[in-house]
Amino acid sequence: MRITSGKTIFFVAGATSLLLLTFAYFAYPVPAGDALYFVVPAVQFTSKGELTSPLYPSEWMIDKIIDPTGMKRFLFYPPLFPLAVSVLMPEATPRGALLAIAFINVAVLCLSTLFFYKVAKKKKGAVWQKTLIVGLALIALASSLAENGRPEVLARLWLVLACLVPWYISKKYAYVVYGILAGLMFATHPPAGIFSLLILGIVFGVIYKWKDVVFEGSKILGIGFMVALGGIAVGPFGVRETIEATFRHVATVNHIIAEGTEKWFTLSNVITHYVSSPATPFYGLVIILFVVESVLLYWKYRARLASPLITLLCAVILMYALGKVTYNMGHVFYISLFAPLMFAIFILFFLEQKWRWKSATVIILLLVATGFVRTALLFPFFLKQEVTLETARADFAKRVISYEGKDKWIGVTGGLWTLTEKYEKVYAYNTWPEKPKKGTALIFFQERYSGMRYPPAIDGCALTYDAFSKRLPQIFGIKLGNTMPGYGYAVYDCFNL
Repeated sequence: MRITSGKTIFFVAGATSLLLLTFAYFAYPVPAGDALYFVVPAVQFTSKGELTSPLYPSEWMIDKIIDPTGMKRFLFYPPLFPLAVSVLMPEATPRGALLAIAFINVAVLCLSTLFFYKVAKKKKGAVWQKTLIVGLALIALASSLAENGRPEVLARLWLVLACLVPWYISKKYAYVVYGILAGLMFATHPPAGIFSLLILGIVFGVIYKWKDVVFEGSKILGIGFMVALGGIAVGPFGVRETIEATFRHVATVNHIIAEGTEKWFTLSNVITHYVSSPATPFYGLVIILFVVESVLLYWKYRARLASPLITLLCAVILMYALGKVTYNMGHVFYISLFAPLMFAIFILFFLEQKWRWKSATVIILLLVATGFVRTALLFPFFLKQEVTLETARADFAKRVISYEGKDKWIGVTGGLWTLTEKYEKVYAYNTWPEKPKKGTALIFFQERYSGMRYPPAIDGCALTYDAFSKRLPQIFGIKLGNTMPGYGYAVYDCFNL
């Protein structure tokens, strides 16, 4: 690949990284999903020295099964992600946490750029084709980086570092680095640790005879085990206590999900998670393309595999495990975690195939890239909103001060946990249209991106303030979303609770 192509690729990476940092500085996009369960503990640890998850609903299993003390200690996952975020936070606020996450995401993007560049450089092909496919892969990767507050953020960093090992670490010592990264992965995201070992098994089956696979794998597992224990030990809780609580959490979640699988797997849910998700758009097509390309690559190179049975066995187990995850839970973020590796395979496949497969790969990467492009296009609309994070935080502080010292609760929905760092009497009211919990004084209700442009009725509460945006984001008459992006919210006084 010529240096001019390299300059173009690294320019795309630099511009995208700058956008990610800018978004985080303005606390955009508004945090959603599970972020409150993983990011709030980081804020708590930085501001108070307590690794707790105060917004984890008390009616869920955390108080009853994971932490019987009722202190809501962060025990349902290993501690490395919130600890890493707390270390990187420039300030002990939700904005500081979002900046810390952006720092990790930028590192992932830059390292992925290097990884994609290395992969493309190994194959023959026109410079413009390499530039096109690598650039698309980077923007597609950025789609899943713009909105995330889960451990996948940090786990993705360990993944891309592992992908670069063959280029920078000699084969003699590679097992040491793989072991360290595997341990860090387990101390960050246990399911990703299991998936990563299966991927490593696939790779080792390609280059090693089965005896060497066992030998190298044993060394990696030994190092990984010790590093994982060390990673858990840096947290404020005991290693055994954390591991046991994590297993209880997994068992409980699996039981709940197993009971509701048939209700979950509907056409609307599939479209929401695998087609129209802002962070993982069209990932259903990514999964299909990845499976097809993997099968074709295996068939093409099967004669060169040192241990084809190991490669095939690990691949089948991996596909089964990921299939269970995607079918039972809709956890597409488990798939997007491995986007750097999947997109590298797309690049490799693109450079080896004829135009039919090249076109399919480009089209799917273009579709995935629309997630980040849409996020960028909505950013000017976000900046023009009258309600900013600062004004919303000031209003929150002014309204709740009269309830300090009283046995009253403040409910928040969506990403409005960012309005404070004082969570002692704050709870996540994400069960609407159910009635708020007893003793609730105020509800701060975030404007939903599903098209809710007017505050809904809440049983037992009266609407007292409406800062919802009634306009739609449009460019040249084309609607970019169902609701304006931002911190629009409504406030309810709950007199009868």
